[in-house]
Amino acid sequence: MENLLRKPIEELDSFGDVTFECDNLYTLKLSSDSMFYKAPNTKLIIKTDDDNKVESICINYPMILDELFYNEMIHVYGNPSHLLALEERGNDGKTNGFDKVLAKGGYAVKDVSFDEKPFFIFWDKASFKMRLTFYYDRNITQLTLEKS
Repeated sequence: MENLLRKPIEELDSFGDVTFECDNLYTLKLSSDSMFYKAPNTKLIIKTDDDNKVESICINYPMILDELFYNEMIHVYGNPSHLLALEERGNDGKTNGFDKVLAKGGYAVKDVSFDEKPFFIFWDKASFKMRLTFYYDRNITQLTLEKS
């Protein structure tokens, strides 16, 4: 998949139907169901640069990818650079003149293992970056590849 980065968008026609969406965004509907490390995908979202060369590729999987998929990725790409989870921060409890709590919450990130349900997994390679984002509440995993 990473070998598609930096290619002219026209070269992707051999993989299926490329459709311009807006700005520099395209969808590529693959001509046949394909597998990416044992996970099925049929449609890619592609962003190009101003020269119409592929800058990033995004795949949305309608499932949470499991440890088998993760181990396949490690076999091919090596250990990830980071496995991160979001940790909710509390508010500071300050009030304004109207007795309203001013929330200063948000999220912090922390390093975790795969068993601790990471939100992000990052691989930083010499020619590309790869990110898995897990949306557990929606049962979706998003894979994004982008040029470095």
